[in-house]
Amino acid sequence: MRKIVAFTGKILGSEEIDGDVKAGDEVVCIAKQRTIGALQTNTIQTELFQCRKA
Repeated sequence: MRKIVAFTGKILGSEEIDGDVKAGDEVVCIAKQRTIGALQTNTIQTELFQCRKA
């Protein structure tokens, strides 16, 4: 299942983003979320991949 979500709160370096970007530009990424275990859902880690200028 795919969901489109607005995610804020992650700082990316320009080397992590494809294309020419500068401060204030919007980027889009693929996000993968995972938990430590089935019983510990209060800790969700989010990894961002394939970021590019929007």
